Amino acid sequence: MTDVVDVPERLPPMAFWSRIPEASSDPSVAGTSLWSYPLLRRHFFAVDVSLPARVHAFHSGLPVVSGGLGARPDLSDPAQLVVVARDVPHRPILTVHPKATGTYSPFYYPRRTGDWLESDFLPAYAMSSDPRIGARMSELVSFMLFSQYGEGGSNDFVATCFPSAPAGPAEWVGGWDYVFDWEWLDGYGYQWRLHEPDHHVNAMMAATMVRAYELTGVSRYLESARAFVYHQLPRYGFHSGVWRGRTYYWTEYNPSGEENPVRDATDNVQALVAQAVAMVGLRTGDRRMLSYARGLLWHCVREWVTDGRWYYDSAENPMNQRKSVSHDMATLLPLLACVPYLLRGGVRLDVELDVLAEAYEFYLAHFDGEPMNRLRLGHLSKLAADGASFFTANQSGTDLVFADRVTRDVELRVCSGVDPSLERVVAVSADDLARGVALGLSAEPGDVLRFSHGDARLTPSVVSYHDAAGVRRSLTAAVPTADFPTDVTAATYADTAMRLCCPD
Repeated sequence: MTDVVDVPERLPPMAFWSRIPEASSDPSVAGTSLWSYPLLRRHFFAVDVSLPARVHAFHSGLPVVSGGLGARPDLSDPAQLVVVARDVPHRPILTVHPKATGTYSPFYYPRRTGDWLESDFLPAYAMSSDPRIGARMSELVSFMLFSQYGEGGSNDFVATCFPSAPAGPAEWVGGWDYVFDWEWLDGYGYQWRLHEPDHHVNAMMAATMVRAYELTGVSRYLESARAFVYHQLPRYGFHSGVWRGRTYYWTEYNPSGEENPVRDATDNVQALVAQAVAMVGLRTGDRRMLSYARGLLWHCVREWVTDGRWYYDSAENPMNQRKSVSHDMATLLPLLACVPYLLRGGVRLDVELDVLAEAYEFYLAHFDGEPMNRLRLGHLSKLAADGASFFTANQSGTDLVFADRVTRDVELRVCSGVDPSLERVVAVSADDLARGVALGLSAEPGDVLRFSHGDARLTPSVVSYHDAAGVRRSLTAAVPTADFPTDVTAATYADTAMRLCCPD
């Protein structure tokens, strides 16, 4: 590493962003379909059409309480783990922290609202347009606006629900009050104050606001995300260097300054911030932000190459040698989410994609938790509108067999999900299809196959194959329910997957 620059200070936004050159744009990269990249197809060419029904069932069943904010629930009662606050504007979701144990805070507080939007409401609405989901999504996005710090340290949530609390410092502008109803001394020695925003979980919230903007077109949501990126990141110091001839950046875990830890580089923080900055940079046309996101990604590439995996502490951090393993997925997943936005911005990522593909393979083989345990084999969805099934392979497979239940003999059409012109047709009886039809096909990671027969039934189809070790593997399709059929059809499946990844 050469040309190292470390400015461990809380910088004014203009002083920070002016240090970063604008990213160059390669039109050939910007004009290339994201589905042309096998890694992106493996990870993003999937639409879980069962999600809208699950989201509605879970959230419509939550208890709605008054007087919950600040109350201490009985965590032995599963019904009290997650509740909705009737008497707080926009009815946020209340939990203790962590959600199951309350180890840090055993009291109800509206924590990490962005997570509920990102995992549940935004994707469910994107594939269903259901007004019930849309209405609740809008409520929670409005709560995020309500709980974001404005100029001068104002925060409507704090002022309304904690009127005796002082206003936050002016430098908190753009951040969110999202978790701290207790004061916390973190592992690096920084004391987090009541209602204080951070910048790595807050980065996830900014990404959520960009997603909300992409789905709704409401410009205020994008402005909210930009306010966070523009104002908050400069508070965490400026750090750069050159590795293998290219500039990297890193950002501190805690707010910078001589009184705070300033060598607290953490791999997952770089990734989470990179995603938010890339999303805001693309949607606002800010090429300095795209450049910064690419540099954070390059830092993570360096960490992977030099360490062999993403440990918690980065090389700049004196604690790196402990080789702590804990936040691998919080590094890999936001980096994957960052990539489509950089590519759409014309930022070339040849080496980065190779390293991410290597990391993806590593975690498929060595990480047993979600989501890699769910993604290991691939993804299969069956659509309500026309009965088509889409299979995205995530490992090599031979001797593919497709099974489904139909009411009559059919012509089974099998084609590439990316290029529907590559089609083969097999006449098959209903009984044979129920048992499974051997197709004489193989699949490689990133291959997408569409199976259609024109007999739409809400019964799950199944794809099975032999993996590289000769073991027979099978996937059962996610299916919608009759009351949440989703808007997705065979003709719109690829566009819906793109809408969930990085909309045009």
